[in-house]
Amino acid sequence: MFRVIGPTVLLLSLFVTAPATAQTVQSIDLQEYGIFDGQRAESGRGNSTNPDYAGLVLRTKTDRIPATLGVKFGVAYVPVGSPIGAPVKLSLVTRFPPAGILDAAAKRHQKEEIVKTAVIGSPSYRIFEFDAPWRILPGDWVFEFYSGNRKVGEKHFTVFDPKG
Repeated sequence: MFRVIGPTVLLLSLFVTAPATAQTVQSIDLQEYGIFDGQRAESGRGNSTNPDYAGLVLRTKTDRIPATLGVKFGVAYVPVGSPIGAPVKLSLVTRFPPAGILDAAAKRHQKEEIVKTAVIGSPSYRIFEFDAPWRILPGDWVFEFYSGNRKVGEKHFTVFDPKG
């Protein structure tokens, strides 16, 4: 017995069974890392944990960062995956030394997580700025990059007291 399927149902069934083109991030290519110079941009898109910066320039390539007010450090990275040019959501996690950071309200934080839209194949930045005394903490810091629940990259830094 044959049934006639209307064009709308047929089209819908083709759409549902067709494979979706998904954006996939395989890894993060760390282009540069260390201490950066640049000013906070007035674009209004950034916030205190993920500010926008204008004219970022790598000043010193290093993974040893002085615990000094005003220092900006981090990474320039490129999401590697497909399709090139596709926007992707990345979770950027900064893990602080075990003591954690006490914020201005005296709340202790072991990590900071932000979600950022990046573009596969295009450079982007993850910068942390010691813009307040409570944000400065010597020890081992880790910048982690996640696509969904999968870690796709990381970079370790050692923040040290320059006074010895």
